[in-house]
Amino acid sequence: MTLPTIARYADSLRYDRERGVLLALDWAAYPDTRWAELGDAEAVARAIGSSAAAGWPAPYLAGYGLALAARAWAGRPSDARRGMLIQAGEWLRRARPADRRLSAMVEQGLARADAALLAGADGEAAALSFVADAIGRADRVAERCGRIAAGLLDDGDRLLTYGFAGPALAWMLFHAREREGKRLQLYITHHAADATRDQLVARLASEIGVPVTMPDDLPNEQFSLLVCGAERIAIDGGVAGEPGLAPALDLARSRGIPRYVLGYDGPDPAAPSGADLAAGQSDLVAPELISAIVTSRGIYRPEMIARHLGDGDAPLDVISLSPS
Repeated sequence: MTLPTIARYADSLRYDRERGVLLALDWAAYPDTRWAELGDAEAVARAIGSSAAAGWPAPYLAGYGLALAARAWAGRPSDARRGMLIQAGEWLRRARPADRRLSAMVEQGLARADAALLAGADGEAAALSFVADAIGRADRVAERCGRIAAGLLDDGDRLLTYGFAGPALAWMLFHAREREGKRLQLYITHHAADATRDQLVARLASEIGVPVTMPDDLPNEQFSLLVCGAERIAIDGGVAGEPGLAPALDLARSRGIPRYVLGYDGPDPAAPSGADLAAGQSDLVAPELISAIVTSRGIYRPEMIARHLGDGDAPLDVISLSPS
C-alpha cells in the first residue's frame, strides 16, 4: 500500500529549468506514469483546455505557464517581456474561464513576475517561486483535510463517493487504511457526466489497498457515509459541485446516509450564499443536503462554515454530527 503520486501536486508537476519545459503527469492514464512535456505557455493553455483530468492541477499548470513565458522572452526589452506575460496570462485564463482558482493564480503570478521585471530581476524565477509556494500550501491543506476526514471513518465502513474529490480523498483513504488499519469498502456512484473520474477514483483506491465496487445503481444496502468534493463553497454552506452531485446527495439523504464534503481551505469570502456561486456546468447543492464540510481546520456543519475563516490552523475539536 503506497501513497498515490497524485496525492501531492508537487509530485505530479515538474518544472525542468535547465531544459525550459514543464512535465505534467497525465491523471487520465493514472497509475501509468505518462508525462506530458509542455514547452511554452500556449502548450500549457491547450493542455488545460483539453484535459478533463487537469481540473484539479489546472491553476498550478497556469502558474508554470507564466514561468515559461517569462523564460521565452528573457532576452527582450523589459516592456516587451511585460507585454508578453500579459498575453500569456490571457491565453491561460481563456483555457478555463470559469475556474476562479486558475484566474487568481494567473493574476497573482503576473503581479509577482511583473514586479521582478520592474526591479530588473528574473521574471521566470519569481513566477517559479510563487507557484512553488502555492503548491506547497495546497499540498499541506489537502493532506490536513484528508487526515481530518479519515477520523470520520470506522473499521468496516462501506464508503460511497461521487466524482473525484481531489488529493484530500487520497489522503483520507491512505491515512485511514495505512496509518490507522481500518478496513474499508469503497463504492463509486456513477458520475453523470464524466466516467473518467470514476475510473481515477477506482485506480487511486486500489493503489492504497481499498477494495472497490462500481455498481450501475446503488444497491439496496446500508452505507456508512458518502464523501464528495466541491468546486466552491459559499458562506452559507451552499456548494457548487460536479454535475449530478445534487441528485446523488438527495438520494443519499433519503436513505439516511451521512454526506460529507471535502472542503479543503473552506468557503469563498466572495460568495455569501449559494446563489452567488457561478454554476456553469456545476451543480448547485443546498446546505440541507450536506451533513458536514471537512476543511483543513476542522469539521463544520454547513450553516457554521463561516467559522473556518476566523479559525486558526491549530487542531480543532470534532463537532458531533447527526446522520441526517
